[in-house]
Amino acid sequence: MRDPLGGTAAARQQRDSEASRIATLETEVARLRRSEAHYRTMVESAGDFAIFTTGLDGVITSWNPGAERLLGWSEPEAVGQHACMIFTPADQARAACDAEMRGAREDGRAEDERWHVKQDGTRFWASGLMMRLQDDVTGAHVGYLKILRDRTPQHEANERVRESEARLRLLLNSSGEGFYAVDREGATTLCNAAFLRMFGFVREEDALGRKLHDIIHHSHPDGRGYPAHECPIYRTAQTGDSAHVEDEMFFRLDGTSFPVEYWVHPIFRDGTLQGAVCTFIDITGRKQAERALQESQARLRLEREMLNAVIRQAPVGISIAEAPSGRAIVINDKAVELIGHAPGGEGVERYKSFGAVHPDGRPYAVGDYPTVRAARDGQVIEREAMLYRRGGPDQAEVRQLEVSSTPVRDETGAVVAAVTVFADATDQRRAEAVLRERVEQQAILMGEVSHRVKNSLALVAGLLGLQARAATDPAVRAAFEDARARVGTIAQVHDQLWRQTQVETVDLSQFLKDLCVKLKETAPNHTLVVEANPSIVVPTDQAIPLGLLANELVTNAFKYAYPDGAGEVRIVLHASAERVRLEVADRGVGLPDGFDLAQSAKGSLGTRLINGFVRQLGGTLEVSDAGPGARFVLDIPRAGGKQG
Repeated sequence: MRDPLGGTAAARQQRDSEASRIATLETEVARLRRSEAHYRTMVESAGDFAIFTTGLDGVITSWNPGAERLLGWSEPEAVGQHACMIFTPADQARAACDAEMRGAREDGRAEDERWHVKQDGTRFWASGLMMRLQDDVTGAHVGYLKILRDRTPQHEANERVRESEARLRLLLNSSGEGFYAVDREGATTLCNAAFLRMFGFVREEDALGRKLHDIIHHSHPDGRGYPAHECPIYRTAQTGDSAHVEDEMFFRLDGTSFPVEYWVHPIFRDGTLQGAVCTFIDITGRKQAERALQESQARLRLEREMLNAVIRQAPVGISIAEAPSGRAIVINDKAVELIGHAPGGEGVERYKSFGAVHPDGRPYAVGDYPTVRAARDGQVIEREAMLYRRGGPDQAEVRQLEVSSTPVRDETGAVVAAVTVFADATDQRRAEAVLRERVEQQAILMGEVSHRVKNSLALVAGLLGLQARAATDPAVRAAFEDARARVGTIAQVHDQLWRQTQVETVDLSQFLKDLCVKLKETAPNHTLVVEANPSIVVPTDQAIPLGLLANELVTNAFKYAYPDGAGEVRIVLHASAERVRLEVADRGVGLPDGFDLAQSAKGSLGTRLINGFVRQLGGTLEVSDAGPGARFVLDIPRAGGKQG
């Protein structure tokens, strides 16, 4: 059947279908127009936000009034530009815009906070969101939506807070005091570097968030356990009451402890208790100083008691007077005994009642007393002679006192006291006079004895000389002459020794020189030369055999070295700290062939004496041909004394 309009039914059906599709499209277009208008209204009304869209290539396709107000570009100026124009040069170099678009493309959205740039070049801090745009019908990715909000004031405020926190952290870490805070449950919320160092924590994270009472504060100083509910730090965090503890123990992570003083204060925020903060110091040094002070005070008390005991028991009078007033602070019983009365009134006026007299008979004025001179003028008086009427100026008994007084000065050098010591010298002076008399008598007696010994030895020498002259046998005559010479030498040694001021020691150099002068007198035709180190001091017991040995060697040289009766004999004496060396040499005919001192000693008295003296001295005697002449060198250990 044909359509009355002239078409077939099929054609009519096709026309109806097309009309339906057109109607549907018109409806969708109307909806899209309404949606676009709604979107544009929403975007344009978001004045606090900069909102714009871009194509897939990042080129801007729309630009809302908020973007114009925030960024400075108008919509005609912005559309067609790449979105990277709002990024800083540094972010552009890092392709930050491309990275955001990639994040939005892959994840649907990309958030950021960073610096952006306005048209005039100024920067602002913004929080941003970039989203992927999709076609509502096909769902295809068609571009990007970028939303920005200026957060510069908030960012600057946050920076100021961070800077303030950094300064606070620097201040806390620069403090030598330990510092930490806990919340109301006792968990650590903040601590400084001193806290970490004192307890042995390596990192702050090792302490934060932990309840540390059972680690660092678990026991009292006496060893008793310390429950957490009794801890002043935790109690302040719970109650808000401050606390100050002067002497408790904290414990390190390694188990060792140290004494602390700490202060705890509550932390309030908006009127609500948040926890507590504890500041503490290690008082180990203070404890050590306190112990040292206590020990020093104990020593001082002991020393004061010892000093008082010494003053009380001293065999001399001791007084201590305040300067400059002269008031007696200390005066011992011996002092009262010596002066025969109590110290008297206050200050220097008390001296008016004293009975002191100068050795020349002048009475002591107040300013003459050694204590007054030391206290007022700072003078040091040593062993000043004073005549004192024991018991006061009207008493008859006069004692001889020796008075010494020394000023005591403080750290500035000012005189604060005077210490005076006085002793009764009366008995001592009498004893000294008796001793001097006895010494003088002893000296007279010794001189008389020495004179008699010298005369006796001279008599023996004279008798030996007479016997020598009476002898007809030359050998007998020579033996008597040798004996006479030896006795004469002994007499000379005795004469030299008793004239010495020191009995125990002898100046060997001078002793030998004086001895050689006497020997020269017995052989005027010979020359005797002495070379000796000055002031060789040896014990007397060593000097005597040395002198006799020198006598034997010199007289032998006189007798045998020069047959014609004239020649030089030289004596050289040297000494070190350990040894003494005596050399006797001549320039005569020399020693006989095959001379042996040990063999000669079997028949000759002189050589036997020489060897005996060498053994007595514990030394060695070296005999050699001097070419010309002979040399005898004695080497012995030095017995005491010293080389001057």
